[in-house]
Amino acid sequence: MIASRFQYYRPETLDEACQLYMRLQEAKKMPLYYGGGTEILTRARESAIRPDAVLDIKHIPECRRLEMAEDTIVFGAAVTLDEICRTNYWPLLSDAAGRVADHTTRCKITLGGHLAGTIPYREASLPFMIFARDAKITVQGPAGPRRIPLVQVYDGQLHLGSAEFVVDLSVPRSVRDYRGASVKTTRIDWVDYPLFTVTMVRDSSGVRAAFSGVLADPFTSASIDKILSGKADLSQRARESVAQMNPIIDDLHGSSAYRRFRLTTVISQLLQEIGE
Repeated sequence: MIASRFQYYRPETLDEACQLYMRLQEAKKMPLYYGGGTEILTRARESAIRPDAVLDIKHIPECRRLEMAEDTIVFGAAVTLDEICRTNYWPLLSDAAGRVADHTTRCKITLGGHLAGTIPYREASLPFMIFARDAKITVQGPAGPRRIPLVQVYDGQLHLGSAEFVVDLSVPRSVRDYRGASVKTTRIDWVDYPLFTVTMVRDSSGVRAAFSGVLADPFTSASIDKILSGKADLSQRARESVAQMNPIIDDLHGSSAYRRFRLTTVISQLLQEIGE
């Protein structure tokens, strides 16, 4: 049960949502953009947040785009992870998103909410981070929508200005051509918080990888990619890449030493899977 009262709004356009957010702020209220609502509802029940208003963006057409054009794939911020998996426009993203939480929850979690959430894993962001040089993000703000490179606002955490929200993310259709794989590793059960998730791709420049659950936030590393793209045997490349990661998380799901051990094995297996 949520102990505090809040107002619910359902804007129909990007401008309406942004203007409404700013009016609520001017009225000294705390508004939140609302996608799937899983994290907002959970944190509100725990009294970790007390929003005065939520603005449901799921009815804004631009936020619901999910399409594969001739040269671009577009994923709206209000599209759920389950919808992404079912359409399977980008198999690597489907692999990463398909292990987030359980199926019922994936039917609620939206891509935008997933990237903006406070839960640190954000596994579905890993394919976008690998192709961050090519990925674009559309952000709606007081000055209107702007389409910019993802690296300008996302580095494992989403950095937006006041009243801004994500409209969509897009990648070149060519990302489908590269061999890749994503592996989520848990301590005990299939459905559990991850020890870590690794997403890896081999493209024309070599091997590129993104990691979640290893450090405090999801990350990529040019130096690790260089090691993974090297000529040493698979196990050596795995050991050397893990040695670059510090400080590795040590929590109730697994110690840092255990994560290092499992991570080395998974990286070696992924290198073998995506081939030379």
